[in-house]
Amino acid sequence: VGKRRYHPKYDPYIEIRRARERLSQYKTKGDWAIDMLLSDDAEEDLQKYENKLKRRYSQRGELDGEVELERRQLELLRRQRDIDMGKVTERYAEYVLTIPKPERQKHHPRTPNKFRTVSRRAWDGMIRKWRKHLHYFDSPE
Repeated sequence: VGKRRYHPKYDPYIEIRRARERLSQYKTKGDWAIDMLLSDDAEEDLQKYENKLKRRYSQRGELDGEVELERRQLELLRRQRDIDMGKVTERYAEYVLTIPKPERQKHHPRTPNKFRTVSRRAWDGMIRKWRKHLHYFDSPE
């Protein structure tokens, strides 16, 4: 199993900036141009993730038809908003600056996968757990 490789100029603030931009767009309800932009972004994210999974499964020889993912636009937008609300917190900023992606381990907080097919209650539980782990992580060890 090879190590994940990250761009040498990886900017940990990029996720935070994108989350802030999207959160400001969520607040402008009723603006069809922004709604279309958010929907297009969600569709593009879905396509990228689906292609990534298909490549991974085909390399392993495990690809058998369709990949089961959450495809409802409204649900994906709601989930992305939930994630963005966690990413704009001070604790998340401290976390990404303290532990860069290549150094993260299994016990570190992981952002929930918005494409997993789960119920709303299960999703809310995963978000709650993720944000709680970010709070626990806050104290320096």
